[in-house]
Amino acid sequence: PATRRRLVLPPELAFPEDDPDAGRSTDVEYVLLVDDSDGEGAGAGADAADGRPFQVLKAKLVLSEKYRSHRRLLVQTFSSDHGAWSPCTEIPTPNLHGSDSSPSPLQRRPLVVGDVVHWLCLTDSGSYMLMLHVRAARVNVTALPVSFPRDGKNIQYDRRHQYLLAMATAGGNPVVLVADADRISAWEQSKHTKMWKSRPQVVIENEMILGFNDGGLAELIEKERRWLNRKHVPELLWFGERSGVVLLRIHGFCF
Repeated sequence: PATRRRLVLPPELAFPEDDPDAGRSTDVEYVLLVDDSDGEGAGAGADAADGRPFQVLKAKLVLSEKYRSHRRLLVQTFSSDHGAWSPCTEIPTPNLHGSDSSPSPLQRRPLVVGDVVHWLCLTDSGSYMLMLHVRAARVNVTALPVSFPRDGKNIQYDRRHQYLLAMATAGGNPVVLVADADRISAWEQSKHTKMWKSRPQVVIENEMILGFNDGGLAELIEKERRWLNRKHVPELLWFGERSGVVLLRIHGFCF
C-alpha cells in the first residue's frame, strides 16, 4: 500500500559469519524506505505508473564489550530502481556499549524520517538512540539518561514497559514513548545540545485515556482488572510520521 507496487525481491547476499572473538550479532532487521516524491522525478524503471520507488534496508548489529573496534552495524539495501541488493557495508558504532549477552537490543518499529532510520537500542550496558543515515552510510549514537525506564534483567515473560519512537513535530527530533501499567511518558531530545532530557516532558495517565470514552469503557476495564488482579501495560502499536497519530491498545481496545 505504501508504494502501490508488488515486487518479489531477489535473494540477498548473506552477512559475514559472526567472529567469535569480535562479539555476537543480533537478529536481522528489515525496514522499508519509500520515496516521498510520489513518482515525480523518479529514475528509470520507477516512473509514476509503477508507483513510488523504494528501498528495503537489511540491518544487523554486532556487539562487543571487550573489543570496541568490533562494534558495528552491518547494512544492505535493495533498490526498486536497480532491482538488486547492494554489497554489505560495515559501519562502526564504537560508542554503543553492550556485551555478547544482550538479547536483541534493537527494538522493533523503528522511526523512518526521510533516509534516516532511528532505532531505540537497549543493551545490558545502557539505553541508546541509533540513527542510521542510509545514503551517507553513517551512524550516530546518543545515550539516553540513566533515569530512562526499562525492564530489569530478570524480566522475561511479563514485560513492564512498551516503547515506540515518534516525533513531537513533523520533521523534528525523535521522541521515545514509554508505557507502563500506570502512564505513558514522552522522553525528548534537546534541539540544541542533542542530549536526552533526564525527565519525561509529557506524561498522560492511562486512566485519563480510558476516560475519553465517557467513563463507560473505564468502568468495564476496571471490573476486568479487579477480576484478574493486575494492570495491563498499554501496547504502543504504531506512529504515523505524516499525521502524528499514535495507535495504542489497552485491554483489547484501540485508541
